[in-house]
Amino acid sequence: MEPFEKLSLVMPRPSPKMERIYAALEEGHPDAKINAHTFTRYVLWGLIGNNVLYTNGDFIFCDMPYNGRYDPNNEQWDETYWRWCYQGLHDNRKLDVPSDRFEQWQLNIKPWKNDGDYILICPSSETMTFFMHGPKNVDEWLEQTINEVKQYTNRPIKIRRKPRKGGTSGPSVADVSLESDLANAHCVVVSGSICAIDALAAGVPVFATSNVAPSAWCTNRDFSNIENPYKYDREHLFYNLAYKQYSIKEMREGICYENSMRFLYDKS
Repeated sequence: MEPFEKLSLVMPRPSPKMERIYAALEEGHPDAKINAHTFTRYVLWGLIGNNVLYTNGDFIFCDMPYNGRYDPNNEQWDETYWRWCYQGLHDNRKLDVPSDRFEQWQLNIKPWKNDGDYILICPSSETMTFFMHGPKNVDEWLEQTINEVKQYTNRPIKIRRKPRKGGTSGPSVADVSLESDLANAHCVVVSGSICAIDALAAGVPVFATSNVAPSAWCTNRDFSNIENPYKYDREHLFYNLAYKQYSIKEMREGICYENSMRFLYDKS
C-alpha cells in the first residue's frame, strides 16, 4: 500500500496535547514528521500560532473530538480522541462508511424533541469566530445572530458561551452542563461549535450560520423556519463523525492511517 501522504506536523510551539498526538502519528503513519520540509499535506493542531495561513493549502485539521473529549482531570492519554478532518475545520463530506466505529461510542441518539422553551445560542471561540465570520468577533456575531433570530420568533434566547477557565476550555470547566442547557431548548444556533453534535444526539434541531458547522447535512440554515425546524435523518452523520476522529492509541497503531487511506483521502 502506498503511503497516504507525506505529512508535515505543524508545531508552532510545544504543548503536551500536541506533542503526544504528533508522537503517535510519527509512529503510526508511514511518513509523518514534525515541521517536515518535504511533504504533501500539513497537519494542523487547532488554529494556534499562524496555522490559519496553512488553511489555504492542503491540510488535515486536528482538534477537539465529537465524542470522547480529553478531560484534564483524567489524563488517560491513549484513550483520548481527537478530530481528524480532511481539508476543513470539519469534514462535511458524506462518506460511505460503516457504523462500526459509531457503535463503539455506545451513544444513544434520542428521538427528536417536539417541545422546548428557548433558543439556545452557542458561539464559538474568538479565534474560530474570526476564521469563519471575520472580521466579526463573538459579540458582533451574537448581536447579528440574535437580531436575525428575533425576526422569526418571540421565544426567549439563552446564550451559552464557550466555557473557559484556567487555560482549559470545554465541558470539564463549565459551570452549567451542556446537557442541562439542552434539556428545555427548542433548538440550538451555532456558527461552527461542536455543541451542534451534542444537540443532535439529544434530539434538539440545529441551525448554523456558517458552512463549516459539524452538523453538516443535518443543519437548518434558514431562520424563517426556526419555529418549525427540519428534522433530518441523523444516523449516517454520526457514522461519518466516528470516522473523522481517532484516539492517540489508534494513531500510534496505524488505524488512523489505514482508515484515512480507505475512506477519507480524496483520490479523485
